[in-house]
Amino acid sequence: MAGIIGLSKVDGVLHQGLTGLTSRQRAIAQNISNVDTPGYKAVDVRFEDVLRSEMQGQTDAGALRMTSAAHMDPGAAGRQLGVVKPNTTLRADGNSVDLDEEMVKLADTQLTYDALSQILSTRHSIMQSIVNDGRR
Repeated sequence: MAGIIGLSKVDGVLHQGLTGLTSRQRAIAQNISNVDTPGYKAVDVRFEDVLRSEMQGQTDAGALRMTSAAHMDPGAAGRQLGVVKPNTTLRADGNSVDLDEEMVKLADTQLTYDALSQILSTRHSIMQSIVNDGRR
């Protein structure tokens, strides 16, 4: 995204952060909707390490590595960063969703998304102001 005219690397990182948070929110919603499904294992989306390595310019720096033929290609478009939480079965029916934990993660994700969204919006407003003032 940083290659588009007018968007810096910061804008690209902000956009990737918003995309990761959207994926996390979907996973949380999936977990909450399956709270009563026997045998359901909660999933989580972890994208911060990948985002951090991209911010440091280490896009191919092993954050996602194929160690088995069954793994997804880390270079594939639309990376899926969802992981099943290991050994977290809380109930006799095998379901591993902790509703309180999911609600806390949902609130945290929403606050972070709102903050990143506001930063991106402010950056775009500044760019628009610069362009419009340049016409005068």
